Amino acid sequence: MGKKEMSSSKSHSTIDLDIAIIVPARGGSKGIPGKNLISLNGKPLVDYTLEFASNLKHDTFLSSDDEAILDRAEIYNAKKIRRPHDLAMDNSSIIGCLIHASNYINSNLKKYDSIVMLQPTYPIRNLKEVRLAIKRFQSNRMETLVAINKMREDPSECIKLNQDMRNWSYIEEKPNDFCAVSSNRQEYESRNYFISGNFYITNIETLIRYKRIMHDQTEFYITNERYPVDIDCFEDLAFAEARIKSLEN
Repeated sequence: MGKKEMSSSKSHSTIDLDIAIIVPARGGSKGIPGKNLISLNGKPLVDYTLEFASNLKHDTFLSSDDEAILDRAEIYNAKKIRRPHDLAMDNSSIIGCLIHASNYINSNLKKYDSIVMLQPTYPIRNLKEVRLAIKRFQSNRMETLVAINKMREDPSECIKLNQDMRNWSYIEEKPNDFCAVSSNRQEYESRNYFISGNFYITNIETLIRYKRIMHDQTEFYITNERYPVDIDCFEDLAFAEARIKSLEN
């Protein structure tokens, strides 16, 4: 995943950009019912991201269709955005939510050039890293900046199977001898990454123009997380609980 060439003309022309933090937290969830309010070590899941956002010292907005979730905003001095029901369904696009939130804050409040999306399913972040990412986004006048993390699995050690579990192929071709790939581990770690979900920063005009986060002007920030935590199921929740406890000790 290479760094893309930046266009010669940017839609934002100053370094001192007005950035808003958007925390999208709908009431429904397929994997864990009521996930954004579920207790994680005695605290609602969404609170971890709201508390983190409050330390970034930018205006924070909580977007939700659920009043109980929106009530958490006041605790962390965040503002509420009531999300329409059609943007809070299982098949709703997160981009639709972000565009709705961006239009709301720029129609009803002060004007912002860019937004940082922090999803509440990612409860463990490094404050210094996110601050540095925002600074890089601003100083380089980027269009979009996405957090990525080094892959721990070598793609040439991963396979895809068909339904009968017999026919298979490597995701990425490996050397002919069975164990040769292990000697190339440093090589693949330096060039293979995954989109972690830690944070997404984008210029609002860019978001509206592309209607996506990943596009030909997207750039990347490599985080140093060894074990990223993104909660989709109860097993993820248990891992997050253990990880938070280990960090507190």
